[in-house]
Amino acid sequence: IGAVTRLQDMGIEPFLLSSSLVAVMAQRLVRLVCTDCRVSAQATASE
Repeated sequence: IGAVTRLQDMGIEPFLLSSSLVAVMAQRLVRLVCTDCRVSAQATASE
């Protein structure tokens, strides 16, 4: 949160901050499957 405030203080446009933050959050929230534990399965229509 402090980094966002500092970037705003530096004059970075809010729309640039928001799109960058969305991209960073999306990258951080991507789940990784353990290569030792994973199992292949077909997804159903509801999934």
